[in-house]
Amino acid sequence: MNYGNGYVWDRNKYVVMCKEIYINDYETSLKVAPTSVIAPNALEKLEFEQIDNKLLCRFALRFNVVNYAQPIDPFVRNQGGFIYYPGLLDSADLVVFYTDYDYVKPYAYGLDNEEAKAGRRPRDHYRTLSKAARSMAVLYYKHPLLFTGAVLWEQAIKHRPSDFVVAVLEENYLQLQPVSANTLLWTDQYELPPIPVDTLNKLGDELYEVVSQNEQVLLPNSEQERD
Repeated sequence: MNYGNGYVWDRNKYVVMCKEIYINDYETSLKVAPTSVIAPNALEKLEFEQIDNKLLCRFALRFNVVNYAQPIDPFVRNQGGFIYYPGLLDSADLVVFYTDYDYVKPYAYGLDNEEAKAGRRPRDHYRTLSKAARSMAVLYYKHPLLFTGAVLWEQAIKHRPSDFVVAVLEENYLQLQPVSANTLLWTDQYELPPIPVDTLNKLGDELYEVVSQNEQVLLPNSEQERD
């Protein structure tokens, strides 16, 4: 496990971060490159499912239709979405963003080399866009599938919870079943294989332990000063 200023990173598994990092990363990405969010009409599949108290969102599309990376299989559909666990962390909610496409390594240059060295925790707002961009951990605007999942979560919940933690999964961690459609054209004539409930529960349990063991990093109690 690697530890940073307001986040923990388990290579090939996930990045888990405090809400301040997420808010800065998300809102800065909207300012830097809002067009990196995939247009709704490009999504071939968009499904929401309530499982117990969890909200699962899934979407799929032929990713190179929007001129991003060329899949090895031209018929493959890439998947992404979010899993929202309200109240999982006792005092906070958990939201997980996932895709079968993105490998994410925390950028965190400003967080670790400027903020932490000056004794400051992450903030959710900075005075200048350049400072906000230097203090990002996840560059959502460079990962359109993850960025789209975050936008869909924001739209689904309407108002962010007062306390929450965010996890971004590596591309293979959920071991999503591959999806393919026998056409290069837009189509919704295929099914998304279900994510087993047991997988969702095990993921929630594992991330609960990660947060519980790193509360001082991920769930700060004090109000942060703004720069």
